[in-house]
Amino acid sequence: MAEPNRKHAVSDWKRVKSEAAQNAPIAHTATDSPYDPNDAAAVTAYWQQASINAALREAVAHGLTKA
Repeated sequence: MAEPNRKHAVSDWKRVKSEAAQNAPIAHTATDSPYDPNDAAAVTAYWQQASINAALREAVAHGLTKA
């Protein structure tokens, strides 16, 4: 059940779209993530060995998100 007094986060979609259009590399250090998000091979290798839980599998199956 949703908390009635909780405000939802609002994204600045103009900024998000502008940054995405620039196609700039994502700032990354070894402590940020188990893989470099700018390295397509590293991303693929990480997600191929990842354990995806049933809830995510269900969301993907219904088109609610992408894995």
